[in-house]
Amino acid sequence: MSDHNRLNPHIPQPQRNTETSGNPHHIEQNTFLSGSSAGMFNHSANTHVQHMAAMPSLYELLQPVNASYRDRAGKRARCLQGTRKDVLTTIQKWVDQLETSQPICWLNGPAGFGKSTIAQTIAEWCADQKRLAASFFFFRGMGHREKMSHLIPTLAFQLSSTVRGMEPLLKNALDKEPYILNTPLNYQFDILIMEPIIVCNRKRLPVVIVIDALDECIRQGGVSMEEFIDVVIDACGARKSEVPFRLFITSRIEEHLRKKLETPDAEGVILQLKLQNFDATEDIRMFFQSEFKRIYHANRKLMLMDKVPQPWPSPEILDVLVKKAAGSYIYSSTFVDFVSEKGGMPHQKLLDALKAHGLDNLYSQVFSNALYPGGTPVAMAELVRIMGVLLLLRYTLSIKELATFLNIPPRTLVEYFLSIQSILLIPESDIDPVQLVHTSLRDFLMIPARSGTYFIDPPIRHISIAIGCLDIMTKNKTEFLFEKEPLQYASTEWLAHLRKALCEGDQCPSDLSLFVSLKDSLTSFASSSLDPWLHSMIVYTMRHGMESRFPPLELSQCPQSLQSTLTSLYNMLDQTIFVRIVLVSCINH
Repeated sequence: MSDHNRLNPHIPQPQRNTETSGNPHHIEQNTFLSGSSAGMFNHSANTHVQHMAAMPSLYELLQPVNASYRDRAGKRARCLQGTRKDVLTTIQKWVDQLETSQPICWLNGPAGFGKSTIAQTIAEWCADQKRLAASFFFFRGMGHREKMSHLIPTLAFQLSSTVRGMEPLLKNALDKEPYILNTPLNYQFDILIMEPIIVCNRKRLPVVIVIDALDECIRQGGVSMEEFIDVVIDACGARKSEVPFRLFITSRIEEHLRKKLETPDAEGVILQLKLQNFDATEDIRMFFQSEFKRIYHANRKLMLMDKVPQPWPSPEILDVLVKKAAGSYIYSSTFVDFVSEKGGMPHQKLLDALKAHGLDNLYSQVFSNALYPGGTPVAMAELVRIMGVLLLLRYTLSIKELATFLNIPPRTLVEYFLSIQSILLIPESDIDPVQLVHTSLRDFLMIPARSGTYFIDPPIRHISIAIGCLDIMTKNKTEFLFEKEPLQYASTEWLAHLRKALCEGDQCPSDLSLFVSLKDSLTSFASSSLDPWLHSMIVYTMRHGMESRFPPLELSQCPQSLQSTLTSLYNMLDQTIFVRIVLVSCINH
């Protein structure tokens, strides 16, 4: 089995031993480009040699993250042979142009139309052509792969091992300006990306940089995707046909992105491709045919015993499926995963799933058919509780850490996840986190009109998470410091969950028993030694500052009903000094 958490070959593991260097971050160069150093970087490779020998490694200076096309978890989705011909050919012709006034290609389309699959395919094709210089695949919910601040350092680090001559240039730049990663984004882009490539890639084919799912990145430290778009448009516009790279970007169609990418300046340097303009009907038909043929042969004996004819499904049913997919690859792949997973015969599950309409009904169908590995229905209330915690955690925990937080064995937790595996990405190792196949599942589960009995009530779940945080800290009260997960999460996030439960949304939870449980957990926590939590918060505050974690709460912005509920809760809870402090911070005195 493959390691779903393996590191980018451009980002070596610190613990790896090498025979070629005593540096644990040594990189074996695999360059495919060469060039002479010139311009602002003249003779930089020979400057301060003795000083550079004592410098931290480039890995330590840039602190890149695992986000390349090779680091995607699970089976890497790539275009089925013979599909997506038109769009792939268009992109490949753009890559192969020696000179172009449009060095940026923006592929956009609705959720689930296969943008990431195309990005993966293009990245692999460019790698085969020795043209891929760097890639970054954003993924919201995966902390290191969702932050814009990681993008330029990670791309620069990958470039250092793919573009010959860039590593000494980058080291020299960082030596001269150690705090360059704290400078404005346009300066970082020029010094770490644009100028070094110009120096090293003269008179050669432009290299290719792939950035997937730009819409899934989040603002961090004031850096946003809009600012990055402005930076690359300005940088490419200033150099026009002399830009030394091709930048391939994919994203959903979101208004704030569209406004940036469709300005007159942007249109001068961007080739825009709208995925919905490429007819995917026959591609999806080929996908269904290929996958159902595989499923039939995997269950051939039982299918023959049930007298299921070939081709399966019939052309008429295949037409219905293609029509239902309506160009959505996420619908097609989710449908196939549901039919192929264990628990029932594929031909019967296909007929059941056909009754669904769109992904919402398919999600409902998956939950209603959730079975333990032995074939018995899962405890739905517990599955909903688990999914609520998974979706509402402020950052992801591994399966092992999540199981500890939920106070259930990791194997039991995996069994619950396996019961709905067609809509989740479940890693092989319990030290990795579970991910959603598509972010629409989050919306489905949090809107009662859509999910019905599977609705995850956020305020109730936030209180439950806060209670879980308090209980696990109380259970581990003999620790000096809560530094390991999920204890670290519990110590820094419990109050944030309590605040979200009480002060966000239109209604507070009305379940009195939940407040009684909260009271009991707070009382037990306050009655135990608070030293581990206090030590943890002191360390956290020193590293991150208190304001970032505990912003003041303005009750005037909350509905009147919330204010009265908060006051009632304050009076109900045990009147210890600690509880007074906690609740006073919640209601802003």
